[in-house]
Amino acid sequence: MKALRILVATLWMHLAAFLAFVVYVLTLGSALEWIRQAWLPACSRIFLGIFGIRVNVKGAVPKMEQVVWICNHRSTLDIFVILSLGLPRTRYFLSDFLQKIPAFFVLGRILGCFWTPDQKFPKERVLLFQKASRTLRRTGESVFLTPEGQRIDSRIVGKFNKGAFHLAMDLERPVVPIYVETPDDISPGLSWNLRPGKVTVSFLPPIESPKYNSDLLPEFVSSVRSVFVQRAATGS
Repeated sequence: MKALRILVATLWMHLAAFLAFVVYVLTLGSALEWIRQAWLPACSRIFLGIFGIRVNVKGAVPKMEQVVWICNHRSTLDIFVILSLGLPRTRYFLSDFLQKIPAFFVLGRILGCFWTPDQKFPKERVLLFQKASRTLRRTGESVFLTPEGQRIDSRIVGKFNKGAFHLAMDLERPVVPIYVETPDDISPGLSWNLRPGKVTVSFLPPIESPKYNSDLLPEFVSSVRSVFVQRAATGS
């Protein structure tokens, strides 16, 4: 049964990406926001539903012109949970290895994702964030990324990388924390062992970015991380 669910979910994921690509091409890109806010959220919830996973959202998606969305990153589930939210006018930072999965490769091209190199390539990562800043200044779009940079299979909030906060300060836009609460008994961690249950998502209050100043960066990173640490300690 588990193997059948994985097969069905994989086929659905690729079909959803293909249909999104067809719609995007036929509309000459004008359906992009419909894909972001309607098609992908519906498809992601169907994908999760195949495994019996429900997403409970606390609060509405904040209506703001341009923000830097960030969330804790505990498991494989997170990308599907985030896509189910329908974040408006948002691009995504995704790990470069996901390009090897055809569905993500196609969706990445449609959504204009930024493919993040491994942390052992710091120069390439710096160049990517510089490119992202230029792109987002031009388009006015929001962006989503996980400051932990990798999945942390525990309730402990990992160390935050500085990239998201450099970007927020450079764009002079607020950071909006999203806390994803995945119960221990359903968290697949680093695997694809998805189990039924409920994932709770909370939109936390926006945090204004200070004017760009490298001396303020460590304090900014620490203050935002403390929000996640407190939430992890108290639960959703």
